[in-house]
Order: sequence, then C-alpha cells, then structure tokens
Amino acid sequence: MDAYRALLHENISYGDLIRDHPYDADLIDGYVELMVEVCCTQRETVRVNQEDIPAAVVQSQFLKRTVSSRSRKRS
Repeated sequence: MDAYRALLHENISYGDLIRDHPYDADLIDGYVELMVEVCCTQRETVRVNQEDIPAAVVQSQFLKRTVSSRSRKRS
C-alpha cells in the first residue's frame, strides 16, 4: 500500500496540492486513501457511480492521474 501511496503522491504533486489547499488536507488525504484502496483491491470490479467497473480499468485511471491531466481538464 505504501508504494501505491507514494506513487499517487508523486503523480498528483501531493506536497504542492496540500501547500496550495491546506484547509482541504483531510479531504485530499481521504481521496488519496480511497485511490490506494482501489489500487490494492483483489476484487474483480469496483462500484463507481452505481455501476460495476472492472477493477483494472479503475486502477489504471487512478495511476494515470497527474497534475498535467488535472490541468488539461480545467482548460
């Protein structure tokens, strides 16, 4: 779990995110922990928005998240 957490922290520039949004630190930590749990799940599917999605698809999407992908969505 620690390896996934470290990778996700790096991908989303966690330190910068917390520095820029210190009052949202608990919320950000909650999202990161949810992402870590999904990345470590042994289940075949993960329920997202009332739909069962293959866990591998959700894991792939979470691991692709980066600051640049966040920035592109806002543009």
